[in-house]
Amino acid sequence: MRQIIERYMQAKGPSILQRDTRMAEMSYNVNLQEKENQEMYHWLMNNHIQSQAEAMEHQHHQQAMTQLKLLEEQPLLNQLQAFGQDLQPSASDMPMLQLGTLPLNTHSTFEMSS
Repeated sequence: MRQIIERYMQAKGPSILQRDTRMAEMSYNVNLQEKENQEMYHWLMNNHIQSQAEAMEHQHHQQAMTQLKLLEEQPLLNQLQAFGQDLQPSASDMPMLQLGTLPLNTHSTFEMSS
């Protein structure tokens, strides 16, 4: 029996060695592809995170510019409101009209010049 196994191993030896070599190469290729996939994933995630950070920074910049613009316009708005208040005085600021009576002069004569 042992001789049969030895003869079988001798006969199949090179094919087993070739199979083992191919399996080792395939394992190496799989490991290499997994490493490349991980590197691409990390690169894509870092790129995505960077893009999101840039988008948020742009949005914050736009908000800051809008707020700054509103602050710059605020004194002008205050002046316009004050000007509008000057045009519409309150009731206490308005002078009261008093009606008076004029004496009627019934005996006045009109002279006509000729």
